[in-house]
Amino acid sequence: MENNMIDVLRSLANSTEVAVIDCVTGKTIQVGRVYDLMERDYSYYTVKQFMFTDSRVVLSVEATLCEDKEYYFAVGTAAEGYSRGYVKLTPAQARAVAYACDKGNWVRYEDEGYSGSFSIILDDWKTVDEIEGIEK
Repeated sequence: MENNMIDVLRSLANSTEVAVIDCVTGKTIQVGRVYDLMERDYSYYTVKQFMFTDSRVVLSVEATLCEDKEYYFAVGTAAEGYSRGYVKLTPAQARAVAYACDKGNWVRYEDEGYSGSFSIILDDWKTVDEIEGIEK
């Protein structure tokens, strides 16, 4: 059952105690009452599962891409070795880079042996908060 995080928070009473857990990493993102959580931007999270306990509601969430936000996408180069890192882009910019890196999209393509490569991995992305360590 997937739900928009903001809609789920709005459906709960403001005084409800909530724990938000990243279902990918298992880390607790935030614990508090709904009105405390609403101060943070949860618009790019999807609730994958929620569980009601005696004292709080536990929301298992996963970050999802929003077209108007920037994220860090994994990039890498390969030649005699391999380098890897992350670059901050919007999803549209990342798709444009992926398109440009795909040799199948090139015209007048010449291949004269191993020349190395550059790639962007659209499935490997992190939120700005994850990379920059911003805590609100």
